[in-house]
Amino acid sequence: MATLANKFPEVLPQAINAAQELGNEKKNHRMSCRRFEALAALANTFPEVLSQALDDVQTIKQEGDRSKALAFLVDKLPVELMPKALDITQSIGDSRDCSRALVALTNKLPKQLMSKALDAIQAIKDERYRSDALAALADKLPPELIAEALGITQAIEDKLYQVKAVAALADNLPKEIILKALNAAQSIRKDKDRAEALIVLADKLPMDLLKQILLSAETIEDEFYRTEVLIALSDKLPMQSMSQVFHIVQGINNEKDRTEALIALSDKLPTEAIPQSFHITMAIENEFNRSRALIALTNKLSVELLPQALNVALKIGDEEYRSKSLAALAVRLPSQLLPQALDAAQALRSERDRARALIALSDKIPNIFSQALDATQTIKNEFYRSEALVALAAQLPSELLPEALNAAQAIKNGEHKSKALAALSDSLPELLPQALNVVEGIADRVFRSRALVNLAGKLSTELMPQALNIALEVGKDDQHRALAALADKLPEELVYQALHTAQSIGGEEYQSTILLLLAADSLPRELVSQALNAAQTIKDSEHYRSWALVTLANHLPTALMPQALNAAQTIEDESARTRALAALAPHLVNHSNHFTLWKDLLHFLSYRYRHNLLSDIKALVSVLSILGEEVAIAETAQAIQDVSRWWP
Repeated sequence: MATLANKFPEVLPQAINAAQELGNEKKNHRMSCRRFEALAALANTFPEVLSQALDDVQTIKQEGDRSKALAFLVDKLPVELMPKALDITQSIGDSRDCSRALVALTNKLPKQLMSKALDAIQAIKDERYRSDALAALADKLPPELIAEALGITQAIEDKLYQVKAVAALADNLPKEIILKALNAAQSIRKDKDRAEALIVLADKLPMDLLKQILLSAETIEDEFYRTEVLIALSDKLPMQSMSQVFHIVQGINNEKDRTEALIALSDKLPTEAIPQSFHITMAIENEFNRSRALIALTNKLSVELLPQALNVALKIGDEEYRSKSLAALAVRLPSQLLPQALDAAQALRSERDRARALIALSDKIPNIFSQALDATQTIKNEFYRSEALVALAAQLPSELLPEALNAAQAIKNGEHKSKALAALSDSLPELLPQALNVVEGIADRVFRSRALVNLAGKLSTELMPQALNIALEVGKDDQHRALAALADKLPEELVYQALHTAQSIGGEEYQSTILLLLAADSLPRELVSQALNAAQTIKDSEHYRSWALVTLANHLPTALMPQALNAAQTIEDESARTRALAALAPHLVNHSNHFTLWKDLLHFLSYRYRHNLLSDIKALVSVLSILGEEVAIAETAQAIQDVSRWWP
């Protein structure tokens, strides 16, 4: 209906009535939503419909649904309907629902309604939702209403919600009012609420008042909430205040909270605080927290502290945390410390952790790539060995690539081997024939297919015959993926072979291959009929059949249009059928016998449920306009209206 209305404004009255009747088919929430969706869509061309839509909103008994319906329509409402929308909002008694409706309206309210909106906010009983609504409206208020808004704010007894409202108004308030809000925040007894209020204010206060928040943070007894405030301030305070912040961090007894604060502050710590921060890190007992703090400080440590930092990392008992610390330090370590770090990495018993540390060190020390590769090959777990090879692949010098390829070949697990090969292929295009041979030798068909998919985009035309043979030999369940990956690389003489094989797969897998062959424009014209036949045989999923028809639509010769329409109209799923019909519709009128095709199609569609038929007509509106021009559009709209009225 919306599509009809946009193309032919003269049928809008009929379309509106049909939309309104749609909501009356069943008195349930789903149909009500469809009614408002239809009316909102029509509103782009015929905004008068919105007045009736607002009347409908007023009749909704459930206040939550009334609020949602209003929010759904608000973006379409013209200025002249905003008073009516605001009246509906004020009729909502529930604090939360009223607040949500007001928040939805705020971006559309004209200046002359702001005072009335403040009245609506003041009437909200729950202070939390009153504060939320006021915060949403705050930056839109004209200067002459700021005092009234402030009065509403000051009437909020809960200090947390009062502070939130003041913070929203802060850009328009004098400094003394903001200072009062800060005093109110400081007087909140509950640590959690005081911290939340201070954090909200931190975004609004001028620099000189931020220091007062810092002083207030120090008085918060709960170290978790004290830490939260410090973290919020870390990006706002000037560098000269960091020493004071660091002093507060030193007083945090809880190791986890102290670690979080150190990590948040690490990038802004003044140079003179780095040594003390490092010593605090060294004193952290929990190895997980010590490792995280060390990693965060790594880029700030002076060269003189790096030997101590390496020692701290080496003393971490947990190999995972030690490995992560070594990996972080690797890029900073001077050359004289690298052998010690390499020994530590090689001494890690965990294969995964050893690989992580070695890879990080390899990036820093090109001359130890060989050692790193040797160490990677000693990793027994093939998953971790593969991951290490993947990480090393882009860094290895050309002379080590054959050895890396041999290491990949030595991996027995097909999945892990394919991952390593795919990563190495970016660096060894001249070794791609050998890599393809390795893929061919993977025993597991699933992993052989995956490896081929990973390599497909890198293969040259000369290698495509071998790649296609590999694809044809994998299991039926994975063959379609391999063929699809090769589709846009296949020379024309191989497309026939691929298509013939794909046809034997059947179902949605075949459709997947057809789509990619078409998308790559590599399907020869003479095979389009064969592709259409295959699309019709897809039974596993109507959505796959629909997408196959959509992709075929631009490739179909006129003679095949009746067959394609027949395939589309037999799709039961509404959205899938509509998608296919919409793709085929523009091509229908090019057929010499289009009137007969149209008549047969309508006859078939008429046997469906009303909502199915309406969806199909929406998809076919372009055909309507060409075949019958404005008369056909008007009569169709009238028919929709009549049927909705006669059989609601």
